Amino acid sequence: MEIGAGYGRIMKELASNCKTIIGIDISKDNAAFGNEYLSDVPNAQLLVMDAHDLDFREPFDVILCLQNGLSAINAQPMAFIKKCMDFLTTDGKVFVSSYSPKFWDHRVAWFREQSEKGLLGEIDMERTRDGEIICKDGFRSSALSPEEMDRIGKSTGYAYYVAETDQSSIFLVISKAG
Repeated sequence: MEIGAGYGRIMKELASNCKTIIGIDISKDNAAFGNEYLSDVPNAQLLVMDAHDLDFREPFDVILCLQNGLSAINAQPMAFIKKCMDFLTTDGKVFVSSYSPKFWDHRVAWFREQSEKGLLGEIDMERTRDGEIICKDGFRSSALSPEEMDRIGKSTGYAYYVAETDQSSIFLVISKAG
């Protein structure tokens, strides 16, 4: 399952490695567009669901919350990850990613471009710093540091590791099996 799947871009890439892949997004428009985008991927489905109110009967082998998903869904990271652990099989894993501090300039440039296109408000450059981008309309996007990821991993009581990839992303991988 991918939490905050948007229109399913990552799901489409992963589907050939999965028996079934489900994505959730709070946006009806994203889910509708995504199910159309994924129409040639028979094992993929996007559902409209609030990440804070997950409702599944069967557990998942893998739960993904990628590309700063914890910030996007405005979750309290430790509590949310613990909740995700309840939806895993006994040997399942949770993958969470956020942006590396080394990626800051690229991230700000991307947000500026989105702002210039009218897709989000003007960036408040006086308040934007330390991994958090703040727009004048109130939108915020924060990033979790490697140290914060480590604290979250420890708080679960499960085996975990934190790794940086390509100087762009920090991953927290938590294994329920230990």
